[in-house]
Amino acid sequence: MKRNKVITLDNGLKIVIYQDNTKHSMYAELIVNYGAINKDFNINDKEYHICDGMSHFLEHLLIEHSIYGNSLQYFKKNYIESNGLTSSRFTKFYIHTVKDFEENLERLIKVVNVPNFNKEDIETTKSAIFEEIKRSQDNKFSEFNILKNSCLFRNINYKTVLGSESELSSIDYSMAKLCYDVFYQPFNQTLAIAGNIDIDKVVELVKSIYFDIKTEKIDYKLIDFNEPDEISKLEGSIYKDITKEYISINYKINISNFSPKDKVNLTFYLSYFLAYNFAQTSDAYKKLIEENISVDRIFFDYNFIDKFLIIQIGTYTSEFDKFIILITNIIKSKKFNLEDFEVRRKRSIISLITREDNFINMIKPFISNVSDFGYNYIDEIKDIEQFNFTDYKNMISSLDFSNYCITKMLKK
Repeated sequence: MKRNKVITLDNGLKIVIYQDNTKHSMYAELIVNYGAINKDFNINDKEYHICDGMSHFLEHLLIEHSIYGNSLQYFKKNYIESNGLTSSRFTKFYIHTVKDFEENLERLIKVVNVPNFNKEDIETTKSAIFEEIKRSQDNKFSEFNILKNSCLFRNINYKTVLGSESELSSIDYSMAKLCYDVFYQPFNQTLAIAGNIDIDKVVELVKSIYFDIKTEKIDYKLIDFNEPDEISKLEGSIYKDITKEYISINYKINISNFSPKDKVNLTFYLSYFLAYNFAQTSDAYKKLIEENISVDRIFFDYNFIDKFLIIQIGTYTSEFDKFIILITNIIKSKKFNLEDFEVRRKRSIISLITREDNFINMIKPFISNVSDFGYNYIDEIKDIEQFNFTDYKNMISSLDFSNYCITKMLKK
């Protein structure tokens, strides 16, 4: 039996469920709507401004100093896959197991919702993250991404998920506890459950676990970024010890007028558009090679920050002006192709069909729909079948590509 469902409990917890009783294993992911971008908030007219890295720090703190000790080691000892992840917008904790799912689901929930850290644990946790920060400095794109954000945003001022060593040093127990109490409330969480489960039984279990966890509600409000559509700086550069220089064109597009369903559709349509125009079969790539602009491919990606869609298009080259002209002209012309659209639409349908073989591949996009866009439905074949070329062109054409910045990684 395969079923999907979204339930919101009285305490505000949202439960996203994908049942597939043809499988042997079970998966649970607890998502907290707290990421690196959430630095400024207000409680009872008092403003709090938190340093970079706090959300990631709390992820480590909860995992390494849970009521079970280090929860990763605890789960591993019981042959259960487990880990955590912090992004710009979320902190996530998960387990994947073939046995004792209900008991371990309760443990996962308690790792996140029953804090066990003390003042000494704060300092212990810092040491491990200091090492992580040092390792990240070996990645040349870490500093490059900081540059990109500083050029794109005027008021969204987070730099990295990890934070810096100096910022991490400033974290104390009271600051960590305040951020935990504010952001780790049930109404700010989404629990995703998938695999060979009994939906009704699991929901009742989750209700009882949260009922036993006493949480004092704290009313808070995130301070509005008031981020303008315009970029902060037209261009920025960093100098690194590299053999190949790199350039990225970064578009900042306000999509606040898009409905949740529109945003989900946009993820498909934008993937079609970018692949058609910039993949290795595209005219842009052929021109890139023919005109000796680069011998590498065109890299393209997108993500969502606050009310903005951010698109990055880059390559390794020193022919910066030629690359900028090539990419910006293609974006301005907004080329579409009906045959290409139909091929990619059919591939999306095939992807959905094959995705059903792996229930984790089913729950992940479902989680994204719910958490990222507030769209409480799973992707279905009928949704893709309803895509049409006119809607595709209209949606991409509605995007305002006029706000963009250029970032370069140059040789020292």
